[in-house]
Amino acid sequence: MWKGLLAAAISSLLVLLLVLAAEFAVRRARPDINHQDTELTLLEDNAFGATPGFRRNATGVMYGLTIETDAERLVRLRRPESFDETWVLLGDSVTVGPGVPTELTYAQLLQDAHPRVRMLNYAVIAWSLDNYSDALAVALADHPDTSRVLLFYCLNDIDQGMTHVPGRPGPIERVRGALRRHSKLYMLLKELLADRSRDHWAIHSRPYTEGGAELERAFGLLQRIADQTRAAGVPLTVVLLPFEYQLRGGPGATYAPQEKVGAELERIGVPVIDLRAAFEASGQSPKELFLYADAMHLSVAGHRLVATALDAQLPSGDPTGR
Repeated sequence: MWKGLLAAAISSLLVLLLVLAAEFAVRRARPDINHQDTELTLLEDNAFGATPGFRRNATGVMYGLTIETDAERLVRLRRPESFDETWVLLGDSVTVGPGVPTELTYAQLLQDAHPRVRMLNYAVIAWSLDNYSDALAVALADHPDTSRVLLFYCLNDIDQGMTHVPGRPGPIERVRGALRRHSKLYMLLKELLADRSRDHWAIHSRPYTEGGAELERAFGLLQRIADQTRAAGVPLTVVLLPFEYQLRGGPGATYAPQEKVGAELERIGVPVIDLRAAFEASGQSPKELFLYADAMHLSVAGHRLVATALDAQLPSGDPTGR
């Protein structure tokens, strides 16, 4: 019996050593593979009205990198002590910038390019249009000097809004979370087994192609946000962001979702900046502009492209017309 136990122990040890060797090899060969998962301790309920958000003055890990928030629950940026105007940025995890150092996200790059502007990054993971409306109400009340609102629209913003911070996951999900946080081998195997970017595209593009109540609800929320900014006398611009699979031009890829959103925004009188052309003209492959095997989250190069394209397309001068 003891010989069988010893053989099993040796076999298990050999398997563990092989896995560790494979993990080491992947880390050496594929530094582009980023960790995933986010520490839920960064979040708390009812941060912006009914909407969950970041905790005040919090520090935590998101996609393998540390992020910090300030006293207003916003992603901490290097902002000027004196400024002439205030811009509010609305968005989800794409605008937070997981997997990219904060100083290289488009929020900080925009701040660096406009030293007389104070950029307030009201973006949180898993947010959508419902949450943007709640956060905007807080932002406009807390910062009546706001002179411009930029809403960064991603196709998954049509989803139902985040209503509460997820509870403690079950044992299986805890194991998967640990693998996403610590194992690049796991991330590689997931991508080899399935095209995750394509799968996300298939899920999130469907409401736009099928139409119906879900799309009408999203349009209603865009109208609400537009009404909020108009009531405050603040111009709103919506920036449309592409999915990686769209840029890749795979089977079934189309820009119809962004075209529908853009047409609706134009109908209600909201300026739109569609970054599709900037991405396509960049000369960089889609995989270079997005995180590894990621449908929507941008790489360092992707964030730089967004900041540069916006600087070229945003109206110059005081957006309030003062």
